[in-house]
Amino acid sequence: MSTRRYSHAIHEQALDVLFGLRVSERRKVMDECAAIVSAPFQEPDYQRADEDGRLMSFVIHGRFAIVYWVDHAVRLVSITRIEIADLG
Repeated sequence: MSTRRYSHAIHEQALDVLFGLRVSERRKVMDECAAIVSAPFQEPDYQRADEDGRLMSFVIHGRFAIVYWVDHAVRLVSITRIEIADLG
């Protein structure tokens, strides 16, 4: 396995949620996003295909679900959404 780092993209919906959080909460969610990018092969909490058939990964952190997909060919983690986790 190569040691070349992955880059990341944070989509507009995720940024909108991040900017609406308190600074302390935003920092925690951003730390979790950084952890996902630094370990893109780590097993997510669960996965689900989106409407286009792309396999989306979900990591639950506190009250939030971070939704992303990984393109290993180009070493890119795309964080598409941050939403309230459905823990029920």
